[in-house]
Amino acid sequence: MARAVPPVAQGLSGAETKHVTHRLILKIGHRGAAGHRPENTLASVEQGIALGVDYIEVDIQRTFDGRLVLMHDKFVSRTTNGTGRLSDMRWEEVSRLDAGEGQRIPLLQETLEVANGRAG
Repeated sequence: MARAVPPVAQGLSGAETKHVTHRLILKIGHRGAAGHRPENTLASVEQGIALGVDYIEVDIQRTFDGRLVLMHDKFVSRTTNGTGRLSDMRWEEVSRLDAGEGQRIPLLQETLEVANGRAG
């Protein structure tokens, strides 16, 4: 199903948009579907898609060994069973953390694969 593109995304100026007769309301899943599933996890992304979001907003941090992962905070203690600064941890250690409900911290690439063709 094709989605309408908002006037601003079409490059229309403010003066030109006054002639647009309808507005598109975009549904954006914050950290996937935070509040429904553990934030910034694949389960949260899947839940957001199931709820009908148009886009998924996630946060990205880099591990010590350069892997891009979904994580909002600089430290892992608020959202996982671990402690420490994410940027001081290697992917091998990060991948074993429980981010809630048995979920782990996903790689950005995994998240893009889940959302591909289903949400922006």
